This record gives sequence, C-alpha cells and structure tokens, in this order.
Amino acid sequence: MSSKLKAARGPLASCWGLWGLLGLLAAPGAHAADPTPIAPKCDLPYAYDAGTKACKPSAAFKDLKGELCTGNFGTLAGEECKPPAADKMPKPNCGDSRFRFKEGQCFVDDSTPSSSEGDYVGDCFTIRGVTPALRDKGMAPPPGADYRLMLVTSQKDISDGKDRELKVVDAEFFWKPLWCVTKGGAEVKTIKASELVESGAARRGWVFGAMVVPFKYYKEGGSQTGNLSVGPYAGWRYSRNGSGFTLAVSAALSTIQGEVRDSANNIIDRPQLVGYTAAVGVLWDISKRPGARPFQLGFVVGQDRVGRSNVTKFQQNGETWFALQVGYRFTDN
Repeated sequence: MSSKLKAARGPLASCWGLWGLLGLLAAPGAHAADPTPIAPKCDLPYAYDAGTKACKPSAAFKDLKGELCTGNFGTLAGEECKPPAADKMPKPNCGDSRFRFKEGQCFVDDSTPSSSEGDYVGDCFTIRGVTPALRDKGMAPPPGADYRLMLVTSQKDISDGKDRELKVVDAEFFWKPLWCVTKGGAEVKTIKASELVESGAARRGWVFGAMVVPFKYYKEGGSQTGNLSVGPYAGWRYSRNGSGFTLAVSAALSTIQGEVRDSANNIIDRPQLVGYTAAVGVLWDISKRPGARPFQLGFVVGQDRVGRSNVTKFQQNGETWFALQVGYRFTDN
C-alpha cells in the first residue's frame, strides 16, 4: 500500500466512533467492479455518439483544412474534409489510462492484481459441521472440541476449473480472529473446496484488489460530489454459507473536480485536478443462491487531498467524506 496512508489519520479517527454502524452495513462483491460514472469521450475533432457507442465526426469536421484534415484520418475533397470510413474511425476512450471503454461504458482497468473467490491459499477454515467427506478424511472437530481450524497451504484446479483440490493442515490462531498459522507437527490432508463449503465451514483470510468510490458525501457542509477515487485496496474477509463481510483499507489516486471563482465568488472554471484518497470501509455481501450475484451493502469513510498549488481550487481538501454502497460494487472481488 502507498506511503500516502499517513494521510488517513483523519478518516481513521472518525471511523472509530462509527465502528458499530459500520458493522451493520458491509460487503464486497463480484468479479468485476461496476461501471464508473466516467463518461466515454472521443478526441477532437470527433464526438462520442451514445446511440452507436462509437466516435463520429464533429459538426466542424468538414471545415478542417490541410493537415488538420488528413492528420485526423480525413480526406480532402476540394474545400471539404471527408470523414474516414466507419472501420477507420478512432475508438472511444475514457480520458484516463486507469479506465477502459467497453460497450458504451467506462470500467476500471482490471490490470490491478486482485484476489478472487477461488483463491484459497493462506485462508483459514473453521469447521463445525460434520459431513461424511470430512469424517472420512479425518477432518471432523476433535472429541469435546467445538470446531477444527484448518489452513490452506496449496491448491490446484480440478473438474475443468469448477472446483479446487486443497492441501490443508491443522492450524491455530496467531492473532485471533484475523490470522492463523500451521500447528506444529500437523499432517497435510487433501480435500475439495466444494466439500468444505458444503459443510458450512467459515472462511477467513486476506483479500486485495481494486476499489472504486464513484460518489461521496462530505461531512462538513453536507455536499455530495461525483469525485471519483480508484486504486488498490487490501483487507480482511470473513464469509460463511455464501455471504460475508470485508474490512478494507485503500490509498488511491483521485480525479477531483475543482472550482475557480472570481472576486464575486462566481464559478468561472471547473478544472480536473489529480489528488489522492485514503479510506477505510466495511463491505458486506448477502447471497441466497450459489453462483448468483450477491446483494451488497457498504460504508466507506475517507479524505481527499490535492497538491499545495491546487488547495484553493478544492474547497473540500482534507475534509472527511462518507460513501454508502447499496447494490453497486465498490470492489472487483
């Protein structure tokens, strides 16, 4: 995580007082973050056509002269600049390398390393229920014990990638309830991931990926903005029977809309500023059917900051904001 997490001291302090509320909200989501509010665009002299989800020549294209025409894929026909054929037309973009255009919407570029639901290595399973598969493999809770803790040490795909074969060992808590480690002298056992899930075993472990916060409500002044934050996050997840919650910490670059005002306090410009965001949050997903997209709730609190030269253009610099997630996916896993 970035060293800019030092800037999170303000939101972290605010978060402690809200921790009870955060526990009621919660969850990460599915396998790709939802579309961002970034609008697709086309570089001049082209304009984006929402109907065709493609670029088209702007109204001024026909008046381009000389190299302004040919340098933009046009063809001069007398005094008029003719646009290129449809297959030669420039492609829409999102105006920022952090996003990619797909089917008329802007998505977060998925090159950020990300854990997924099918990544088990390092995760701990708390086994309480006893199934025939667990009993046959000697993985039922010991006599007199309420549960058995197992740590996943390796995995491989089986059943054409629809299941995982896991190597697991008996474990004990190193830092309860977040972290478990191998118990001394533990025997390595083999089990399918589906067999653990069927037993109702609880799963806990570290997660990471991309987090997108598309809208924010500022505590001071009660204003709401569409300033977008996107960047890596790391956290801890607990899940059982298809549902679970994640505690997440993120440090991200932000696209921030600033304001320039004249002496009469009228807005004369809205420049796009680059800043950074530090945030913490609780994300919760609820699922009633395997394989279906879960319903998601979440609550994130953070701060945005810009460089010293742009502080006067961003009135909310350093102010605490909140973001509520209902159905929308803030994370890509």
